[in-house]
Amino acid sequence: MVKKQFYSETAGLSARSFILRIFMICCLAFIVESISAAEVSKSNMITLEINKGTYSDVFKAIEKQSDYKFFYNSDQVDLTKTVEVKAEGSSIENVLNQVFKGTSITYRIVNNHVVLTNNNTNEKAINQQSRRISGKVYDSNGESLIGVNVVVKGTNQGSITDINGSYSLDDIPANAVLVFSYIGYNTMELPASQAARVIMQEDTKKLDEVVVVGYGSFRKRDLTGAVSQVKGDEISNLPLRSASDALQGKAAGVTITSTSGSPGSMGTVRIRGVGTINDNNPLYVVDGLPQSDIGWLNPRDIESMEVLKDASAQAIYGARAANGVILISTKKGASGDMYRSSIEFDMNIGMQGAPKRYDMLDAAGFMEYKNRAYAAAGKDLMADFATPEKREQILSFLGKNGGREGTDWWGETTRSMTDATMQNYNLAFSGGTQKLRYRSSFGYMHHLGILRGSDYERLSGRINLDTEVTKWLTMSSNVGVVYESRRNIQENDAYTATVFNTVTADPITPVYRSNLVDIPDFLQARIMGGYEPTNPWSQYTGVIYSNKSNAVAQVDRMSQSKWSGTAIKGNVAGEIKLFPFLTFKSTIAVDISRGLSAGFTPKYFLDGDEYSTYATVSRISYNTDYWVFDNYFTYNQKFDDHTINGMLGTSAEKNRYESISASKQGMVNNDVSQRIIDAGTVNPGAGGYISTQSLNSYFGRLFYSYADRYLLTANIRWDGSSAFAKGNKWGVFPSLSAGWNFAEEAFAKELDWLSQGKFRAAWGEIGNQNLSNTSGAYLNTYGNGSYYVFGNPNSPVLGGGRAQVGNPDLKWETTRQVDFGLDLAFLGGALKTSFDYFDRKTSDMLVQVPVPSSLGLPNTPWMNAGSVSNKGFEVTVGYDG
Repeated sequence: MVKKQFYSETAGLSARSFILRIFMICCLAFIVESISAAEVSKSNMITLEINKGTYSDVFKAIEKQSDYKFFYNSDQVDLTKTVEVKAEGSSIENVLNQVFKGTSITYRIVNNHVVLTNNNTNEKAINQQSRRISGKVYDSNGESLIGVNVVVKGTNQGSITDINGSYSLDDIPANAVLVFSYIGYNTMELPASQAARVIMQEDTKKLDEVVVVGYGSFRKRDLTGAVSQVKGDEISNLPLRSASDALQGKAAGVTITSTSGSPGSMGTVRIRGVGTINDNNPLYVVDGLPQSDIGWLNPRDIESMEVLKDASAQAIYGARAANGVILISTKKGASGDMYRSSIEFDMNIGMQGAPKRYDMLDAAGFMEYKNRAYAAAGKDLMADFATPEKREQILSFLGKNGGREGTDWWGETTRSMTDATMQNYNLAFSGGTQKLRYRSSFGYMHHLGILRGSDYERLSGRINLDTEVTKWLTMSSNVGVVYESRRNIQENDAYTATVFNTVTADPITPVYRSNLVDIPDFLQARIMGGYEPTNPWSQYTGVIYSNKSNAVAQVDRMSQSKWSGTAIKGNVAGEIKLFPFLTFKSTIAVDISRGLSAGFTPKYFLDGDEYSTYATVSRISYNTDYWVFDNYFTYNQKFDDHTINGMLGTSAEKNRYESISASKQGMVNNDVSQRIIDAGTVNPGAGGYISTQSLNSYFGRLFYSYADRYLLTANIRWDGSSAFAKGNKWGVFPSLSAGWNFAEEAFAKELDWLSQGKFRAAWGEIGNQNLSNTSGAYLNTYGNGSYYVFGNPNSPVLGGGRAQVGNPDLKWETTRQVDFGLDLAFLGGALKTSFDYFDRKTSDMLVQVPVPSSLGLPNTPWMNAGSVSNKGFEVTVGYDG
């Protein structure tokens, strides 16, 4: 009954989302219709009334009331020629047709440039010393530049480059100097004789970097939140273990620590410290696909990584952003006027080893240490080490079976540097035309761990496509396929961890007990007890003087089990340009993952602490189906000194996880052929469960800028989650931030040494819903209990009982954060520095507070209790000369 109620609430949530989406679209359509009429009349219509004016008067009047600029050869166009023009709300084409009616002058409009040409060559005043000049203009990457202004220095004579980057000028003196200018590039002056092929360089001071934020992008100068960016070319040559390691030392406030020694394991990422006692991992968004980790991602595919650190930047992701957000964009192909393609290949092979090792006692030192410990405790000396004769027997035994110093457990469990290798191979094809670009990549990684028995293998492929279907529709898609496999060691356990066993096992115990000679009588039973010469898993020696496992035997046994997984991760997006100032984008992303843990434990006996009565085979299958559907409108408009950017959208997502397990014991032997479920003879077992989680969201952002100096950004997100009960499903997460580009003020422009200066201030609230059981910690659930005896003691009866006591009052964690920042740049933008102070507090933290055992509850219920506070400073200094 409880589960039925839970699912009906989820269905109701979908109906509500449909109604709200329809309402939003209708409202937005009305607003768009109102704005569009005003915009068209303002931008595209010309009103003129000129009587007996000149061409020059007409050109100036048009340039004054529109964005159009005129380019012409003054020898071909007589600016003093009189003309009469009358137009009211006419297009630029209608006006120009009136002006040049009956003349030999024609015009061509490229973007908002009007290029005039006189077709009557007889009217040209040709200078015998002049000639025709033509050429092409490129950027530093060899791409053609469209719309570059080309002017003869000291004159009004000029032209602009066409869609192929080409230009031409007639009647140019042989000694003329041409001036090339283009927004975002350094102005160039070249002699006409050297202007056939021109390469323009980007002006790093004028060209604003674009930073990806949630559901869009901003110029870096317009950011009012704390965002750090790491570009792909900064990490392309680093030997990275995983994509998360790319952030190490690259972004202030971001720490990466290794909590696992297993190859392929991802480092722990923390953004501005620990904000909760629950899951502190940030949200990763890879090309619009939310992810809980990025260990599967090939670092060579990364174009850029943006770390959203404060609440004003994170609030657009609402309920999942409390621990920070990391946005990742993958590489795309390059477009051009003509087909271009490139092939990239790189490989690296490395070796690894532990930088240092523990200084452990040898056999003689160990015996002395044990005797001293017994004496200090007021006890008789340890029996096996009590006399010099016994100690000598042990040392003699070790000397005949390896060395008197005893077993070096660290050396036995680790691989040599030449064996612990890392291999990486990457191949990529990319290219495109003016309307289509693509990039496909393939990567292979194989990593053998420092400890025996551990390894990781990854095979990945990705293809990204972007195409301009029409002038108003662009489509993109990216699909990644990943195969991973790993064998792990036992770790993160103070009792059974492999490394812990290597430093606690005594040096007297030999690694193997097969082929030992001259075993002392008092050690014979302890070493050889239970030995089976025909069983390879019986060859190891049980640790004599501690209750720990033989580390070599442990890693060899664990290497028989293997996890492997395959995943398809991708999305398809379409962007429609409804109006010059309004676009609509729709994206659907999916993540389909399949995993299998193939386990095997052999039958063996080493000693009373380390044995397995039966050989055991197990299989655990994991299936994850996840999708997210985003739809949003983006409005971008500039009115004189006022810039407005708005975004309004909705998102829905669902995650279904299923696990099925089976096991059986009692195989005939430990042979590889027996490692299947059907080979078992006793103790069959099976299990499995399904977990479903959904999230429905509405979000919006409004950005306002005045004269590029005063900036204001507001974000809001409304999330509804299936992780909470009715009445607590929905949460609202707002943020507000402001910025002042004081470098744009008159007093700062006089400071030649200051390239950029900006103050930032931000406040916001974000949420956290991460629990160990996000499918319904508020639910009371029932399941199979224990077997009980009723009547016949030989026929126990399976009884049911409570499996979980839920808390219907459970709600979101809420994190409030305040941030103050200062951004400065010097030396033309080459030297950049940022200072941030933040104050973050998490309240209503999701915790499991212990309850008295006398209540008889089957679990510790979740509840909202406690808080965590973080405060700190961040300083970033970077130089790019």
